[in-house]
Amino acid sequence: MISLQQIKLPITHLEEELQEKIADILGLTFEQVKDFHITKRAIDSRKKRQMIYFVYSIELSIENELNVLKSKIAKKNTKFHRICMKKPNVYEIPEVNVTKQDKR
Repeated sequence: MISLQQIKLPITHLEEELQEKIADILGLTFEQVKDFHITKRAIDSRKKRQMIYFVYSIELSIENELNVLKSKIAKKNTKFHRICMKKPNVYEIPEVNVTKQDKR
């Protein structure tokens, strides 16, 4: 799984523009992306007079993830975006032994 952070798009963007941006950052076509989901979406309104942006953090899976991360295009884009490998986070709820208490 690959994690992409700091993807900026205007708040009026469409989902297709987000997909194009992801593909552009990795130097792929979006059809090569198996699955992606948004882990964080924040608003950047520091330059209110110019434009207000959404800033995304995304997790996605593709084939040959290591080769893509080693490519020249992805290395060039790490200057503007954080790109890294990420292990899926699996949280398991621990079992709790519940016993009936005596009356007080």
